Amino acid sequence: EAAGAMVKPILEKMDVEILEGTKVDVKARVVTVTGKRGTLTRDFKHLNIEIKKGKNKKGKDAIVVEKWFGAKKELAAVRSVCSHINNMMVGVTQ
Repeated sequence: EAAGAMVKPILEKMDVEILEGTKVDVKARVVTVTGKRGTLTRDFKHLNIEIKKGKNKKGKDAIVVEKWFGAKKELAAVRSVCSHINNMMVGVTQ
């Protein structure tokens, strides 16, 4: 490998803590968030990422977004998806 060559990170991973009073469903990159103010659904099928339910480092329920071997633009999408999901949870509660 050439000196100073950019190396793709193996795994980019972020999680979004599920807010109290919201119910989040993930099925085939379609995220549905339900709260006291209604339901929001968002399709992330155009992005080649993994979205699943899991636990965060604090042991709380969270949505985990992962991208394996991504280029810079693809890795940027991980944070964008997390922000979208967080904003959806805020939207159905406040």
